[in-house]
Amino acid sequence: MLGEALAGTQTAAVVRPGDPPLVTDGPFAETKEGLGGFYVVDCASRDEALELAAQVPQSPGVAVEVLVVVG
Repeated sequence: MLGEALAGTQTAAVVRPGDPPLVTDGPFAETKEGLGGFYVVDCASRDEALELAAQVPQSPGVAVEVLVVVG
């Protein structure tokens, strides 16, 4: 099993898809929101990761956490 450490929480964001998408700082979705799955993507930058997160199909209450991996 491979693993990598996450970067500090100051690099994380939450994206709520919409038009336009809502991006907020911090790694935490609301406590009433549960984990529905996850994606692992290799991006050149945090901005690219946020753009991809904004493309996740909309669903009531969806929030996409973007966490940066160090390594």
